[in-house]
Amino acid sequence: MKLILQIADALYALPLESVVTMIPVTVVAPLPGATKTVRGGLLYRDTVIPLIETRRLVGNKTSREEHDELITTLVQREKEHVEWLDELASSVKDRREFRKTTDPRRCAFGMWFYSFKPRDPLISHQLAKFEVPHAAIHALGTTVTNLCHEGKHDEAIRQIAEANANEFGHMIKLFGELRAMLQAHIREIAVILKIGTKVTAIVSDDILGLKNENNFKGQDSQLSSGSDYIENVVALDGKSVSLLDTDKIFAIASTVEHDESATFAAAQA
Repeated sequence: MKLILQIADALYALPLESVVTMIPVTVVAPLPGATKTVRGGLLYRDTVIPLIETRRLVGNKTSREEHDELITTLVQREKEHVEWLDELASSVKDRREFRKTTDPRRCAFGMWFYSFKPRDPLISHQLAKFEVPHAAIHALGTTVTNLCHEGKHDEAIRQIAEANANEFGHMIKLFGELRAMLQAHIREIAVILKIGTKVTAIVSDDILGLKNENNFKGQDSQLSSGSDYIENVVALDGKSVSLLDTDKIFAIASTVEHDESATFAAAQA
């Protein structure tokens, strides 16, 4: 029997006999000598055990790095829309053509928005709120251009000011809410593993359930593992699943020697 995990956008499996339990990732204490593949020490049953950064093992960015990059992207997309509206207003005042896109799918945010598929339903729900005000802002560009062609520059300026207070103000609020949500909401699960007397934990983004090995269809020839910590890649229900090598995972954990009592005190601080 295998426990199926989701790590980033891929599926992984662990032998169920090595799995003790699963707990939320909360306080993680620094461990002396820890490398990038060991996040730190996780408190489990009054003992601090190494927490393995599974995403790094398989060549991905960590959840925190992924979220930080997304926040940076959102800051840039917000700045671009501030500049877009400023340019629209300037083009009216200067009596010149507005050259930025009025298609909500062709601006940088729109291209990102309609292609980005967040795994977290809360993030997805928050993102969906952007569609209506974002489309309205770009539609304003067409409306303002038409008004200027008719010589109605004062009306164009009035509509820009109205949108700035309403749809655009709402978009700016949504950007702030989404950034705050991303900063606060990293949901990770620690899968506690045990082999003999050794106990360690790995980070997983989600737990998808158990599958009998009879469900696996042999090696998936369409995908190589690309990681030293994967034993094999198999097919499951039309998807590729990488089998994690628990011996190598424990070998990483064993390289981090620490004073459990000292680390426990650090974790409690």
